Amino acid sequence: MNEPARLSLLQRFRKRLEVDTLLRDVVAGVIGGLLSGAVLSAVALSYDSNIATRQQRADDLRFVRDVYIQGATARPFHGVDLEGMSLKGLRFGCKDGQIVERCFDFADFSGANLKNADMSLMDLSWADFTDADLDGTNFSNSDLGGANLSGARNLDKANLKNTCNGATRWPDGFHVPPKQFENCLPQGF
Repeated sequence: MNEPARLSLLQRFRKRLEVDTLLRDVVAGVIGGLLSGAVLSAVALSYDSNIATRQQRADDLRFVRDVYIQGATARPFHGVDLEGMSLKGLRFGCKDGQIVERCFDFADFSGANLKNADMSLMDLSWADFTDADLDGTNFSNSDLGGANLSGARNLDKANLKNTCNGATRWPDGFHVPPKQFENCLPQGF
């Protein structure tokens, strides 16, 4: 078709819409349906993504607790997403106080997302937090003796109140809390 014929077809359609209210309502309904369908699809995709994220985080928490319950010697928690989760009271510290070198295989939280996680009252002696995000993590009253916090991110935003921290490795330039060796749970070093 040539250009003038197209224009005349479009012009005829516009005139028909002005006169025919049924056709106008149908066209408006189709356009409205397409738009609302697109919006609902976007909302559904976002909701599905949130469900998947929550499910993955729940699976990560279940994995950590299962490893704890089984009493495994290696605790490979590298990269887990425990944002906002509670591990309060778990004991991941070194169980072999005589051979400290063996402790470095325990509780590997390197690269983990621990934002706003509750890790209070825990034995985390000799745990590795290299590249872990500790923004808002609550370590209060936990044993961090010998833990590697030297490469942790956002450590300045973590709660380190009343932590046992003898032999803990801190980042360069970090304001290190006073060393505390007594009343540690259960004195992992």
